[in-house]
Amino acid sequence: MKAEERERSRIARDLHDSIMIQFSTVKMNLSTLMNKWEQEIPKEQIRPHVINLDKAMQSLRKAAHHLMPDMILEGGLEDAVSYFCNNLQKDVFFTINLEFIGKIPRFETQIELAIFRIFQELMQNIIKHAQASEVYILISYSDGQLGIEIEDNGVGFGEKESRKDYKGIGLKSIEARLVPLGGNMDIATGSSGTNVCIEFNITPVS
Repeated sequence: MKAEERERSRIARDLHDSIMIQFSTVKMNLSTLMNKWEQEIPKEQIRPHVINLDKAMQSLRKAAHHLMPDMILEGGLEDAVSYFCNNLQKDVFFTINLEFIGKIPRFETQIELAIFRIFQELMQNIIKHAQASEVYILISYSDGQLGIEIEDNGVGFGEKESRKDYKGIGLKSIEARLVPLGGNMDIATGSSGTNVCIEFNITPVS
């Protein structure tokens, strides 16, 4: 059983840290080509590949989530986020600025994993939609309150789009994860980027 769990963790890590990021990067690059060299490379020749990559990414993300890579949280939420950002930075074109304020304590494993999944989803949204060059991440803990703030300098949601009707960035999925944790999310967006603030009132494990 221990050997099986180790193998499941290894596969999940490989899926998430290499293949998933590669898919995201390829999709981003193909999308850039469509916008940059429209005359030399017709969009219609590239669009089907982008669509297929997007479908593959969705299936792969589900598979990786089902594998439950608990090993990534062995060191707690702080180590998991640092590990994720360090690996992600190697494959994206935007700069990731990560800062922790206060010592992030250990929480129950399922709570840590749920919060980490929310963080992953937010970062995937930036990769897929923001077109940003800088991303700032601030994670803090004080007096039973955990705060996660993620800000990018991308394109924002657009003037005609709101948080409620912008379905492409997976906000419904994130909000569904927040509900059982008692978390609150606040989003500010505009032409200069998007700022997402999440707060949890949670007690560390003793």
